Amino acid sequence: MQNSADKIKKQLSFKKILLPVFIGLLAAGYLLYSNLSKTFFVADTQGQYVWVDTNANGKVDSDDMAEFVPSENTSLSKADTLYRKTQSIDLIKEIQLNSTAWLWLFVALLCVAARDLGYMYRIRVLSNNSLTWRQAFDSIMLWEFSSAITPSVVGGSGVAIYILNREGMPVGKSTAVVMITAMLDELFFIFMVPLVLITIGTSELFPVELQKEFFGIVLNTKGIFWIGYGFIVLMTV
Repeated sequence: MQNSADKIKKQLSFKKILLPVFIGLLAAGYLLYSNLSKTFFVADTQGQYVWVDTNANGKVDSDDMAEFVPSENTSLSKADTLYRKTQSIDLIKEIQLNSTAWLWLFVALLCVAARDLGYMYRIRVLSNNSLTWRQAFDSIMLWEFSSAITPSVVGGSGVAIYILNREGMPVGKSTAVVMITAMLDELFFIFMVPLVLITIGTSELFPVELQKEFFGIVLNTKGIFWIGYGFIVLMTV
């Protein structure tokens, strides 16, 4: 009979891993194409359109074609702003990859590396240094990969328990380590929200007014956020 390790290896064959990667790339490609081909308007002194606010909401809805009319059809004043029709792909083409751009791309790469290094250090601390740096690296890379290709509710954490167990950690301890990492992530969110609110204020944090009805109660963006925040606080406690 096959043991559990052989069964897991069979389940995680190259073909079965390649399939979700392909589906993910296909979905990402479709979303990228649909967003890059979306037409909208941007302010431009050489533009040929003016904003007319057809829905009378006082806001420039840049992706609403009915909001803009050709400038030759209106009487312009010096205070009027001109707009031009464009697509995201056109704005991307205007990006120049000079030395400054390459520098910040490198900085972004360093931030990703620092994040994973922090994850490795955290898992070594939580395991009382029972994992070597190489084991911590392998565990985090596999953890990140499994989180990327599986639903977050049932995917990454469950696979992480198995990964840590395969590195020699007892199932109970590996479960505890995974639960503690999840709690630490939630604590970071809980403590950062008040800091962000103090720094930028609620008006900048909730710029879009959105209303949804839940069980007969109408909530705006701020109300939905605070309910979610309260649920996370309760769950963490």
